[in-house]
Amino acid sequence: MQLDISANLKLQNLALTHAKPLFDCVQSSRASLQNVLPWVAKLHTEADAERYIDTRINNQVGGLWSAIEFNCEFCGVFGIKYMDAQTQTAEIGYWLGEKARGYGLIGLVLEQVIARLREVSDIKTVEFQCLQSNIASQRIIEKIGGQFVESCVNDLGVAGDEPLYIYRLTL
Repeated sequence: MQLDISANLKLQNLALTHAKPLFDCVQSSRASLQNVLPWVAKLHTEADAERYIDTRINNQVGGLWSAIEFNCEFCGVFGIKYMDAQTQTAEIGYWLGEKARGYGLIGLVLEQVIARLREVSDIKTVEFQCLQSNIASQRIIEKIGGQFVESCVNDLGVAGDEPLYIYRLTL
């Protein structure tokens, strides 16, 4: 998915050409990312970054994955993980490198992507998952109108037995 959010914030279709900047971003933010994202433990080379990208862009569930670029630099990944036409539900996930945090980027991206989903799809509900301790994501989701639905068992292999929170946004 390509989308110009602002003059200095863009979504670009995630591609194998993003492997090196993705790897570099993960390396510089590894300490914080590995505590919340299970795939970080398996990403140690540019080839691993290529595999990460390949599994997302060649998924079988209708997902759309984008590189987030801030000030012309790769800074994270934004994904519509799946879109289910039957249930009219989609799930959104994202991550940012440490250098890009604190600027409100994900909130800006979500505003634009949610508006686009309303315009061009039959999706009626968007779901989000985050760890109980991820207060920043919870605030972002709540700010755009998402509602806490439930907590569930964390089977991601990170953060011990800390629960996952499920949020839903009705479009």
